[in-house]
Amino acid sequence: MKIIEKYLQSYAEPVSRSVLDLPVEFDNVVVIPAFDEPSIFLEQKMLARGGDNLAIVVVNAPEKGGDQEALARTVLLLEYIKKNMRQLWYDELSGLTLYRNDNCGYFLLSVDCVSVGRRLPEKEGVGLARKIGADIAVNLIFNGVIKSHTINSTDADVQIPDGYFAAVGKTRSEYAGYTFPFTHSPEHGFDLAMQLYEFSLRYYVAGLEFAGSKYAFHTIGSCLAFSAESYAKVRGFPKRAAGEDFYLLNKLAKVGDIKELAKPVITVAGRGSGRVPFGTGPALTKIANMESPLKSYEFYNPMVFDCLREFLQRLPDFWQGGENALIGPQNYGEYRKEIDLALRSIGFTKVLSRLRGHAKSKQQFLRACHDWFDAFKTLKFIHFLRGEFFPSVVIAELRGCSLVSGLERLYPELFAALYNDDLAVQ
Repeated sequence: MKIIEKYLQSYAEPVSRSVLDLPVEFDNVVVIPAFDEPSIFLEQKMLARGGDNLAIVVVNAPEKGGDQEALARTVLLLEYIKKNMRQLWYDELSGLTLYRNDNCGYFLLSVDCVSVGRRLPEKEGVGLARKIGADIAVNLIFNGVIKSHTINSTDADVQIPDGYFAAVGKTRSEYAGYTFPFTHSPEHGFDLAMQLYEFSLRYYVAGLEFAGSKYAFHTIGSCLAFSAESYAKVRGFPKRAAGEDFYLLNKLAKVGDIKELAKPVITVAGRGSGRVPFGTGPALTKIANMESPLKSYEFYNPMVFDCLREFLQRLPDFWQGGENALIGPQNYGEYRKEIDLALRSIGFTKVLSRLRGHAKSKQQFLRACHDWFDAFKTLKFIHFLRGEFFPSVVIAELRGCSLVSGLERLYPELFAALYNDDLAVQ
């Protein structure tokens, strides 16, 4: 717990220190950022399953600019909470209020980040909103107000399934984080766009699994949970307007294992949105606006995963051979040149000597390599290969690819369309 104590003293958001006198104790906790969301998500009875549960809802908006109608709707959400839930505790200075949702049977701690003077910097956005909520949860766990040692993270556009809290348990775990299985429920007009985008997510993770990457897991902010201690160890959510889930899991994977849960399945709304720079909403809008999405929406070329696999399999050779493990006379496969240039582009060859010099054993060296060649470096490696050697492909060009064979059963309508003659690649 010293790690948590240090985090709370040095790195946690100041508002997290304002919750030490809550009049209630809780079994589990979930953090939900909310910007421009309807109030219906507050009426989910599954939030009450498994004990006295706390939902920390960070009602937030950007401090400058932004959609004024979205801001007005977010203000209305905070007003809805005030009018429809029973207040138990209030701290005026911090803008924190504890309620009981008597209709659904759970507790709600609202964090006012939408009133004038409390809004969030635009560039820090949802990342800061999640960090505020998670930091509050860490403080409550540290002080024994929350019994569980795991923090669930989700969004306002999901359907919380039965068994949501029980899936990760209350006690300390050897896992740094968890990812929940998911499916999307597309809004009208987004069916095809949703199938293509969700397929792209699963295809990418399948490619990482094939390659043997330790970062082969989904990074969706609405479908994750994490150990409070591991969260503190990596200094919390990055304060970013998008991608905060990706970067948090990237850090967590360096301090412990990420467990992919088999159940329960979280249902996420599939809707177009421009609230964040990238992610599900902007991607769906982009795909839906394509004249022919099946012929236009692109996926990584399978060969980039072949290159990644070959490199990761050869990592042990760098312990003895150094840089010559790739550029020496040995035959390291079909893609030696491509891999070598990709590694140089991301700086691996520059840090290799340092990684070898600091390691006392092959095992230490390999761990250091995997920590350096993380999810972000993996993505840069793949993007270099895509830009220089292996252009992206449309979905029809993935027919027969072993990476997608296990995904076809999940998208029968999508794959049935690929066998129409007019979609075949000539």
